[in-house]
Amino acid sequence: MGRRHAGRAAATALAAAALLTAAAGCRPVTVTGAGASGGRGGQQQPFLGSPPPPPTYHLPTPPARPPAPHRTVRLRPTAPKPVPAAKPSYHRPHPPAAKPAGTFDRRCLTGRVLCISKRSDTLTWMVDGKAVSTMDVRFGAEYTPTREGTFGVTFKSRRHVSTLYHSAMPYAMFFSGGQAVHYSSDFAARGYTGASHGCVNVRDRQKIAALFAAVRPGDKVVVYH
Repeated sequence: MGRRHAGRAAATALAAAALLTAAAGCRPVTVTGAGASGGRGGQQQPFLGSPPPPPTYHLPTPPARPPAPHRTVRLRPTAPKPVPAAKPSYHRPHPPAAKPAGTFDRRCLTGRVLCISKRSDTLTWMVDGKAVSTMDVRFGAEYTPTREGTFGVTFKSRRHVSTLYHSAMPYAMFFSGGQAVHYSSDFAARGYTGASHGCVNVRDRQKIAALFAAVRPGDKVVVYH
């Protein structure tokens, strides 16, 4: 084989080696200088290349979960239970027997006065414009009303009994005909569910006893609304 043919064979061998390298990847390939039959003095030289990078797989990112909606909890206000009004009885004043000073009828502000108010249902014993004691009282019914006006104590009777109704009237202090201020056991027992026949009833026995001892005939009595 001539030198020209040997050169062509070598070129062909190199081209074939390149194709083998491309087909085999980075695997080393033995190539001789004289081709596949191997020429004289041929030397094996490995062909080393860089390994291809590993394939990269991109996993899809799951969508973010939306935040839970914010819930507003509204508490209903608790309404307090209404407190029923206390019914009047002899255990509880009706209204309270404590009329403030300075609100009395002006006729009660001088001298010794039994100051009797139908508005507050109270009797206040006053001396020279000062309240000495106050007590609950009740008055006559619709057809036997307690008379209003300015009067005077005519006489006193410690153990009086009514000649008309035959009922006991302890610590009676008469001021207008048969009408008097006196203790009433019925008022003490039933309170304001009852009424008198025109007298001014007192239900506190101790207070009426002290008042009876202090009052003198001729002391003023003022009954007003």
